[in-house]
Amino acid sequence: MINKRFNILHLTDKNKVNQIRAFIALSLTEDVVVALGRVVTPLREKYADKNINWVPPSNYHITLSFLGNIPIADVKKLEDIMETAGRDFKPFTVQIGKMGLFPEFERNGIFVAAVKPDEPLMTLQSTLERALKEASYKLQHRPYRPHVTIARLKKNIIPDDMIDQPEGWLENPVSALHLYKSERIDGVVVNSIVTGRSLT
Repeated sequence: MINKRFNILHLTDKNKVNQIRAFIALSLTEDVVVALGRVVTPLREKYADKNINWVPPSNYHITLSFLGNIPIADVKKLEDIMETAGRDFKPFTVQIGKMGLFPEFERNGIFVAAVKPDEPLMTLQSTLERALKEASYKLQHRPYRPHVTIARLKKNIIPDDMIDQPEGWLENPVSALHLYKSERIDGVVVNSIVTGRSLT
């Protein structure tokens, strides 16, 4: 039974608004974040004069489902949905690898690290989305292509031959589903975990 609870962050602060911009995602280990950073840092330096919005490494994650603005009061309901969706899944590992444009060859896209669309990741994501739809959440209608967003390019393209790709696939263990909130603090987007449910 999935019963491990996570601390809810700042949800009772009377100065906070009653909504959060939310998504459910898989978190990355520090080792994986550092490994991705070794590839990204030279690119940030090389393209420092370009209008590229680089994602802070602390914001790296693998989105399962984007929810948009939701009432804070929905947090408990989303905990139950994550618990139900993850009930039949044990901890597993995802593989993160080649970096490139998404969609491929298109400007105004995003620069990502690809995630292998293996099982049980794909089944977990579809199970979660089905549970969210049954709970009347309106989700984006597009095929799921797992990835880690590294940058938003704004009409720029980073050629593949300029990328010092990671050596092989990075192994990232997955042991929980996390509900994140995204907010702008002092002009910087910050993603933080609100709550979560463990896989057992």
